[in-house]
Amino acid sequence: MEDEQNSMCKVLENRSQQDEERMDQLTNQLKEARLLAEDADNKSDEVSRKLAFVEDELEVAEDRVKVNPLV
Repeated sequence: MEDEQNSMCKVLENRSQQDEERMDQLTNQLKEARLLAEDADNKSDEVSRKLAFVEDELEVAEDRVKVNPLV
């Protein structure tokens, strides 16, 4: 009976250790995913700013063409 309890205790300890290791891995993966998401957000913001600038430049160019057509 005592051997069974000791054996079961070791099995549970091993499972607990495996669970802790898995949680550590998942925590690290979550941190990495958050960093990647933050980087993607920053790049998206940068692209949005550049797009807004180009759209403004296009609007200015179109206004010039309307005021001074070549035809």
